[in-house]
Amino acid sequence: MVNTRSLRQPAARAAGSRKSRKQARQYTEETLLDALRWYDEHPGESYKSTGELYGVPPSTLHSRHTRRNSSRGESHAHQQLLSPEEEGALCDWIEHLSYMGFPVDKDTLHSLVMQITGASRPPGENWHKRFLKRHPGVQLGKPFGLDPERARAFNRHTVDDYFKKLKAVIDEYNIPWSHVYNMDEKGIQRGGGRRLQRIKYFVPRGRRVNYKLRSNNLELITIIECISADGRALLPGFIFAGNQVPSDALKDIDPQVVVGHSPNGWTEGFLCTEWFRKCFLPQANAHRETDAPLLLILDGHNSHITPELRQLAIENNVHLFLLPPHTTHRLQPLDVGIFSHIQNAWVKRCNEHYSRSLGREMSRGQLIREYLALRQRVLKSSLIRKAWWNSGITSGTWSADFFSEEDFAPSYATSAIAHVPLSYPETDAGIVSADLESAHLPAQSPLPTPDDVPLHTPSSSRLCTPTPLRSPTRTLSRSPSPRSPSPSPGASLSGCSRASSLTTRTMLSQRLLSRNEEVQCLREENARLRKRNRELIGHAEHALAHASIAKWELQRIRDELYRKTSTKKRRNVRTSAALITAGEGAAQCERGEREAAEREERKQAEQARRAEEERNRQIQRERLTRDDRVTFSESLNRKVKEDLKDIAFALSLPLDGTNSELCARITEHLRSHAARYSTHPKSALST
Repeated sequence: MVNTRSLRQPAARAAGSRKSRKQARQYTEETLLDALRWYDEHPGESYKSTGELYGVPPSTLHSRHTRRNSSRGESHAHQQLLSPEEEGALCDWIEHLSYMGFPVDKDTLHSLVMQITGASRPPGENWHKRFLKRHPGVQLGKPFGLDPERARAFNRHTVDDYFKKLKAVIDEYNIPWSHVYNMDEKGIQRGGGRRLQRIKYFVPRGRRVNYKLRSNNLELITIIECISADGRALLPGFIFAGNQVPSDALKDIDPQVVVGHSPNGWTEGFLCTEWFRKCFLPQANAHRETDAPLLLILDGHNSHITPELRQLAIENNVHLFLLPPHTTHRLQPLDVGIFSHIQNAWVKRCNEHYSRSLGREMSRGQLIREYLALRQRVLKSSLIRKAWWNSGITSGTWSADFFSEEDFAPSYATSAIAHVPLSYPETDAGIVSADLESAHLPAQSPLPTPDDVPLHTPSSSRLCTPTPLRSPTRTLSRSPSPRSPSPSPGASLSGCSRASSLTTRTMLSQRLLSRNEEVQCLREENARLRKRNRELIGHAEHALAHASIAKWELQRIRDELYRKTSTKKRRNVRTSAALITAGEGAAQCERGEREAAEREERKQAEQARRAEEERNRQIQRERLTRDDRVTFSESLNRKVKEDLKDIAFALSLPLDGTNSELCARITEHLRSHAARYSTHPKSALST
């Protein structure tokens, strides 16, 4: 039954919601900034026309343009736990750590805030929500998992070396793209797997639990796929779990499709060699265009580099090029752009089959036919070529520049060079130290009065230059010009008095005007310095926030370095790409094969020596048991293992186990048969 209670709303509530939506702010801060930018770029526009264009009230545009009002973030910045500059540095580190594979969760975010502020208590429970509102470029999300070995191996040096070697092989042997192949295995499950495909279904409202029936068959089948760089896909090989494959599984199947079996359904050296001989070589040779060799790019799994497979490749003019270890997730075309599409299509097909067959399982023959039909729809030529291009092979770049710095960022965690965000302040600029020295000034200081500031002419070109003052003494004592008529001796005293008064008032007004101009210039200079001071304080806060988070990151790295590790010695492994059928790679493989054969010989010789010693020891035990003159005495805890085995053999007890197990076994036997061995001539043991 559909729950309609949530669909009915009171009329008053609906009216109230309409009223609140009407009064709600219909524009964002970004829209307002765009409107101000438009108004500055178009002088002929008015506030009204610009506001109508961007949906911003004209009064708001006028107040923000004349700087009477500021943004909501600026007006409430003094109430925030972190300043805008500190939050900017925090956002940069969140992005940087996310690229490196160490995303910041809520608890880590609180730790970073405490590191910046120096507080002993974390911020409030809802602080991160307000932080996300202030910074829409940061959001909560679920990252994908990445193996640390993959993160370490996929670095710029390894990728550059790989592309350099691959290009050298292709250029040296003039190999066309139609002769370049990539091979790898993929595991599928007969029932599609435990994870359901992300498909939404129509379900009744109010139902808390909804189920989707699916197959629970988790039998593993390994598929060997191979694609060429020109967009072709070779027929695959199948490996089933078990001791045999039913004969009906191969009915109506292409003869070039190889089907094998292994105890657990995984590939192994023999099966991979048989696939190479019966599946790859016939199909690849059928598409040869020239006499140039074939190039097969594959990972360095043990089953791919067996001596038999390498010798078979050399005999058939096929070069085996091994990818760098732990880099197939970005450099192998099958992993980059093929297997994910096949997996999604296979899960969907298994769900459809289960629904249409009313729960019946696929047979092995039906599975092969369903998979072949599915891959024919999925593996289009365009998809295959795109996978090769996304792996950087056919892009023509032939360098690590094909990938961005964000792709290499996870390898920074194991790099010997410190990596910080791009906004991290530099330390070798003299201006930075000068700015930081002046950053201790108060952000808001009172404006100085004219009496508190010495009079001087500002040297800045931004300031207005005041009119120079005239000396009143010089003005009063100036001698008349020879051309000007001299005053008549009969001039009245009243006329002289009025002229002197007028001259004095004029000079005073000029002097006051000049002083006001100087005061205005000084006020402008003071406002500029205060603005510069606030900028320097912001730079200092930004730099200190970076330094605090960098200190936290260094401490984390130090803890990782000094963490207790295993003392087991690791054997030397290959860390770069290699061509194992020619040149140095072939010689190295031959040396490895000889060393492996020598190790096997030494191992067999050691096993034969131990077997011979055990046979001799067994003969000696039998002789000691028959010899009545030999007596087993002293404490059991002081005897070595071989002596304990001699005693156990004489008592017809098992010889396996540790020293303590042998002692306990012998002691228990002697106690249970104490009457028999108390007077036995060969027994004088003590526990």
